Amino acid sequence: MYKCKRIATCFIVVVMIFVAPSYAGQESSEGADKEFKITVDGPWDYITQSDLDDMGMQNHDAPMPFIRLGENDYWIYLSEGGKELPMHSSIKRVRTTASQIDKATAENVPIYGIPDAGINKYNGWKAWIMNLYEIDSDEWLAVTHFEDQDNLTGNTKEDFRMGIAYSDDDGKSFLHLGFMLETEIEKSVIKSGVCSSKMNIAGGGFRRDDTYLYVYFGDCSKPDRSDRRGAVARAEAATVIENARNGKNTVWHKYYDGKWEEPGLGGSSSDVGIVGNHATMLYNTYIKKWITFHVQDGYIQMRNSSDPLDFHAPGEKICESPKGHRVAYCSILPAQADMTTCGKEFYLYYRYWAVEKEPQYHTARLKISFE
Repeated sequence: MYKCKRIATCFIVVVMIFVAPSYAGQESSEGADKEFKITVDGPWDYITQSDLDDMGMQNHDAPMPFIRLGENDYWIYLSEGGKELPMHSSIKRVRTTASQIDKATAENVPIYGIPDAGINKYNGWKAWIMNLYEIDSDEWLAVTHFEDQDNLTGNTKEDFRMGIAYSDDDGKSFLHLGFMLETEIEKSVIKSGVCSSKMNIAGGGFRRDDTYLYVYFGDCSKPDRSDRRGAVARAEAATVIENARNGKNTVWHKYYDGKWEEPGLGGSSSDVGIVGNHATMLYNTYIKKWITFHVQDGYIQMRNSSDPLDFHAPGEKICESPKGHRVAYCSILPAQADMTTCGKEFYLYYRYWAVEKEPQYHTARLKISFE
């Protein structure tokens, strides 16, 4: 299926410019100042087009966030956007292990309160779930991707934003709290039509420390996205959670020029070096660095950094698509209990499809090992 890079050799010297307090107990000198290898096994099919058909889905068009239920036992979330009324959030979750899914467990996951969700098939915001954050017990936050499709004939996508939603029933359903992020491009320019399908904000990667929640996303200020960059925004975790429990939204702020003062909705942002579409990131406790996977120029790339605001160092090519196929939407299924970290071994998932009149959408998995 794919030609994957089996082994890459790297040298790391760990200088922790930033360390989230939540991980302080996991850090030690072990693994620092040593050579390490990246070993890639696979790929293997994880979800096929036939599986999607059996679950009542045409496509899976997002990363796969998950809820851990036990050792090698998860709910994973699949999103394809609204296709028919009233499904303006066509999201399902399915019980899974790291190696296979149980199609019989697939169930719908509604998002309530989406603006204009019942106008018609084409108009109104449509939602995808990009990432999940566990608050406590049955409470979850979801980072959501939104597209406003207002052209009845051409189905032109005129507006893109990131939103946030809240669940108090262990992820069975969510309440849309509001929008939190959008690109720098002015609304008048967006609605003029010159940005059609060109300024997708993308993203949704999560990280946290003891004070803030952070969301990574793709930003730009030009209609042709020629200045597209990886950006990050944050909000105080306690405030986000309190507001969510009260059904309220929270103001997020983008990182720009060393400060966190620009508004999430339309403000300026600095380039933090994460490129590609819908990048995912976690803290790796084995190499003691933040790692990110994203798709760039037809292949999956991994970058690592001891500073979560600087991923500009060159990355490693992990898996390359053969001619005629496209890859997208990287997701990590950690082997560790903490869903914000991964260790020496973990699985990387991505979607691939052939560019055809009737494309077939599949999800494959790779086993990534650090030695």
